[in-house]
Amino acid sequence: MQFGKNKTHAIGNIIAGKGKDACKGGVIMPKRESCPDDHSELEKVLAYGIYGTPVLKKDERLQFLGQLRERVIFALSEIQVKREEIPDQLRQALNDIRASKLVVKGTTGVDAILKYEGVAKEHGVKMTTVSDPKFIGSIGLVVVSNHAVDVPDDQVFSTSVIH
Repeated sequence: MQFGKNKTHAIGNIIAGKGKDACKGGVIMPKRESCPDDHSELEKVLAYGIYGTPVLKKDERLQFLGQLRERVIFALSEIQVKREEIPDQLRQALNDIRASKLVVKGTTGVDAILKYEGVAKEHGVKMTTVSDPKFIGSIGLVVVSNHAVDVPDDQVFSTSVIH
């Protein structure tokens, strides 16, 4: 199988990282006059392999422990998570019918993780621990829904969470 001159050049540009331009669907493809929708499967596979799968709202996910803000029902800072007492606001959020998962930042410590794992079990909510050095901000715990929820910031964030 032989590629035409243009195909070989385009694939070479993807591999070399030259002439990058954002294209429809968030896929980075070689720079061209326009961004056509008819990229070959090979070009798409190469682009995904080199640049990774496109992620929607990446900065937002890094702030909310891998979750979308629109799904967050409640959040605590890392400092609040490490405290001994469990806030009543968290228990209310876990009782919310929309709550599907409790996500705790892995750097908060084993004692805090075990404490919140027990709280999640009490309320019948799944709990997961996440760790990523790319996470930004001070959020240490979020209660999330499977769907978008309309919860204003003043109700999501406890008073000492800095955002």
